[in-house]
Amino acid sequence: MHRIDGDGATNDNRFTSGNPQAGIPATVITQEWLNSIQEELVSVIGAEKLDKSQTNQLLKAIQAMTAGQDVGKLALRIVDPSNLPTLAPNELVPMGQLLNRADYPELWEYIQASGAMVSDSVWQQSGREAFFSSGNGSTTFRPGNLVTGVFPRFLDLTGLYDPDRNSRVGGNVPGSWQGDAIRNITGSFHPSFNTLGSAGIVHSDSSAVGAFKKGNSEVTRALGIANGYLCSNLEFDASRSVPTASDNRPVSIAILPTYIYK
Repeated sequence: MHRIDGDGATNDNRFTSGNPQAGIPATVITQEWLNSIQEELVSVIGAEKLDKSQTNQLLKAIQAMTAGQDVGKLALRIVDPSNLPTLAPNELVPMGQLLNRADYPELWEYIQASGAMVSDSVWQQSGREAFFSSGNGSTTFRPGNLVTGVFPRFLDLTGLYDPDRNSRVGGNVPGSWQGDAIRNITGSFHPSFNTLGSAGIVHSDSSAVGAFKKGNSEVTRALGIANGYLCSNLEFDASRSVPTASDNRPVSIAILPTYIYK
């Protein structure tokens, strides 16, 4: 496409109606410019779709190009939980429900291209509910279940803040699952004989160490008790009683934030 450049066009390639009294001619509309405009419009509508009887084909073509751009877009709402909003005609709550592909063709098309779809048998496994499911494999699908009450967590592509990212159920991808855990704590108490020091704890009574009696051979062997005194390190490991990992976290689903830039 180009701006008008025929006789009588202004220096910045614009039209003018001219001024006959001043001898200034009007801009000449050239066939080259008209053909350029025509072909630009045809390229939007599509040559095979041109219909002389219609006058809104350009509008329909633009609407068709913009339709579906928000398909698959995840919206987050802040609402009064006692007064939930009415959903828009093109909006649904992803609860892992089975949907008919024929009823949601645009969403189904998006899901197929998402790279985040698994078979329904895999989807039923723990930690996979945020993924899309292929449903029965022929007529249904699932949009995933994002209303399980777990915390969202932004996907860590840098490795700075999610050291356990590669152990996520489903891999380090949007929709993957990670259970709750606390950072593991390990260490030991270092006791000394006949003293109560900052490095460890020793009972002064030779007949007992804490609540453990001297005569209990199994306890004395396990704790390293000799003559009623604690004489070896007490080891502790939080992972034996609670889930532990390399960082503190709640149950989370990974979310990938993006900007639409054009």
